[in-house]
Amino acid sequence: MATVFQRDGTKVWYCSYKTNDGDWVKTTTRQKDKDKALAVCLELQSAEDLVPEGGMTTDVAREILNGILKRVGQPTLDNYTVRSWIKEWLSMKSSSLSASSLE
Repeated sequence: MATVFQRDGTKVWYCSYKTNDGDWVKTTTRQKDKDKALAVCLELQSAEDLVPEGGMTTDVAREILNGILKRVGQPTLDNYTVRSWIKEWLSMKSSSLSASSLE
């Protein structure tokens, strides 16, 4: 079972959860709010629980991370295809590249 705790002298919450091989991991949630820290911790535990079932894929990992990011009020991860990333990159670089380089 995942749990959160604070270390002496710190304002951030830490998470303790069990890995699929039976080890306990302690890591910072970087959250000062206990409810947000617990949400992060529970998501880490649920992600770890998917590993032995073969359910952890990059898409599932991205969904889990985006869920955590939304709950703590942070922007979510982008899911680019090669085409969409190149278009994005070109639009960012269009002002600093010559026309021939853009082409």
